Amino acid sequence: MDFDLVIRNGTVVTASDIWESCDIGIKDGTIVAVGPRLPATAGAQEIDAEGAFITPGGVDSHVHLSQVHNANVDDVDRSTITNGARAVQ
Repeated sequence: MDFDLVIRNGTVVTASDIWESCDIGIKDGTIVAVGPRLPATAGAQEIDAEGAFITPGGVDSHVHLSQVHNANVDDVDRSTITNGARAVQ
């Protein structure tokens, strides 16, 4: 498989697994392969991530209810809290 970018030798951490000395193959901005010693074609950019952790992108989904119009948890419908972070109006 042809990759535009191969990130090599990193420790890949997902919600369920940890893979040491792992490579990530990327084509057109999308991860298309994860595994040891992925082949790279001529012209592919390679980044050595040895000693680094590679994790999925994160979304900071927390909210400070006390900072939104001086509201507190007692002023907010419980479904807003249990459904995750969303705009509180």
